[in-house]
Amino acid sequence: MTRVPNLPYWGAIFYTSLLLSLLLTPVSDRLAKVLGLLDQPGGRKEHSRLMSRSGGLALVSAMVLSLLLWVEIDLKMQAYLAGLALLTVTGIMDDRQSMPATIKFAAQILAAMVLVYLGGFKVLDLGNLFGTGQIDLGRWGAAFTVFGLVGFVNAMNLSDGLDGLAGGIALIATLFFSAMALTSGNTLALALCLALAGALLGFLRYNHFPARLFMGDTGSLALGFTLGTVCAVLASPFKFHGYSAMAVVTVMAVPVFDTLYVMAVRILKGRPPMRPDKTHLHHRLAKFGLSHPLRVAIIYCLCLGFGALAWAGRAWPAWELLAIDGAILVFLYTAMAVGEKRGFQFRRSSRMEAILSWNRNRRMLVPLGGKSVRWAGPLFLVALFWPLPWIWPLDRPTGLFCLSLGLVLVCSFPWFSGRRRLPWAQSVFFLVSLALTGLYFFVQPKLKWLHYYLGSLSCLCLAWVVWRVLTKRKNEILLPTGFEVLLLGIIWFVPGILAPVLNMPEAVSRRILWTCVVSAPFMA
Repeated sequence: MTRVPNLPYWGAIFYTSLLLSLLLTPVSDRLAKVLGLLDQPGGRKEHSRLMSRSGGLALVSAMVLSLLLWVEIDLKMQAYLAGLALLTVTGIMDDRQSMPATIKFAAQILAAMVLVYLGGFKVLDLGNLFGTGQIDLGRWGAAFTVFGLVGFVNAMNLSDGLDGLAGGIALIATLFFSAMALTSGNTLALALCLALAGALLGFLRYNHFPARLFMGDTGSLALGFTLGTVCAVLASPFKFHGYSAMAVVTVMAVPVFDTLYVMAVRILKGRPPMRPDKTHLHHRLAKFGLSHPLRVAIIYCLCLGFGALAWAGRAWPAWELLAIDGAILVFLYTAMAVGEKRGFQFRRSSRMEAILSWNRNRRMLVPLGGKSVRWAGPLFLVALFWPLPWIWPLDRPTGLFCLSLGLVLVCSFPWFSGRRRLPWAQSVFFLVSLALTGLYFFVQPKLKWLHYYLGSLSCLCLAWVVWRVLTKRKNEILLPTGFEVLLLGIIWFVPGILAPVLNMPEAVSRRILWTCVVSAPFMA
């Protein structure tokens, strides 16, 4: 296993991009009207008011500025930045006034050709894809890479249909691509993943449901191009070990397959493949009565599952991964087709209804449950901060890390946004609890009473969550939002995949795991 050195350097790329994105996204929102980057409601669109489409400008700016500040700009990086600039200009023009699909398609091909022929990115073989031996692309490698890049760009562009959907899918992909880049010593792919991940996290602060602004074509084209570049780099046999093309594509199996499926259906029905309709996965899930946040959460779970499959099967033969991917996706889409034909709707079972309605004759419990929300959050927050004097003072590196993390959390909190941004505020509260719990476990690993205290506090929070579920005034089920699923996926990715990749000592991995377990109830 090849270890990538100088972790503070890679952290600087991520944090620079994150902070810039948090600062630039609201600025781009204010400039939307001046630049004419506005999205009108109606048609296939799920929003009912005028929305800004300028988020992609902030996302691209944060990512590029971080790369320019920290990364050596060699020929490969120049090729990537040139292709990205071309697609950014195309996206801005399309966000201002819708462009013909042929012009956008031509711009995508040109950007891909710049990357392949100027930067030298080529996928030379597809592995043993059908169990009949290696498929060597030879001189067709460049053309295939251009085709694949254009496919990735369109897959991300077409998946941008719900608040936070495209950004979350891309963020999940960067997790697993970063792990692949670390194990192969691929510094270029790692730099692109970290810069993109930081920009996406900052952007999702404003794009998570209910969205304050959209990324527009500027953002979705940039996402697809960057992820396509990372795939090409990881699958290209340069000086480092490359992964099989199938393992890399499996990470993006959900948006890629959905795009291929939708285009195939349109062609079979005699319609242009690029004409928009409501046959995408997120549209079809709506037919089953699923809410906007729940649809996003389901697609996030699918992407996390395929990412885990790609990581587990990174050394498997390509044909095995293809067979497993195909079986899962065919089953999923067949089940949806059957459900649509029968008019299936998700409804709560009678047993669940009975459990949630146990308090209908206990009128005192519902008001008490509702009133507890006002004091429970501040009380748990005070309880989490209470042990701080026992770990003070902090050493310089830990103090600087806490300061930077605190700055990010302060910038992330939705100040003065009211109940509309309550889910995001709850997510920031969870991040605070996670950071404090991790700080206690790492700074004072031998302070047993502190560990028992944190465990008891976690159990108390879990009991309160159960109480809130049973005393909901409207007998609702507390289902996770898309961002909470995304956050949990990231948190569990660290001890499950990142810690082994970085060869962390067993004691460190154990502390990370306990941090995740103890802080999990604070998510609700």
